Amino acid sequence: MDFDWDAANTGHIALHNITRAEAEEVAQDSGLLSGSWQIRNGKWRLDMIGRAGGRVLQVVITTRDPLVRVVTARAANCKERRMYRERRR
Repeated sequence: MDFDWDAANTGHIALHNITRAEAEEVAQDSGLLSGSWQIRNGKWRLDMIGRAGGRVLQVVITTRDPLVRVVTARAANCKERRMYRERRR
């Protein structure tokens, strides 16, 4: 899976203390908990929850064929972490 990175999305996730490597790791997490694709601002987006290192993160992606673009990423909240742990059991 190849990713589309630029200063805008790299800088945005950095505001949430997330690195590009962490966001990519979540997108490739085999235990990924994801929602359905939804249209936002005219673009298809997917919210996903996954593990990167020792943290559970919430990452939103879109596609720019053939690339995957991270729209945003942040630390998962308590409810999201609980859902992720329950799914991993």
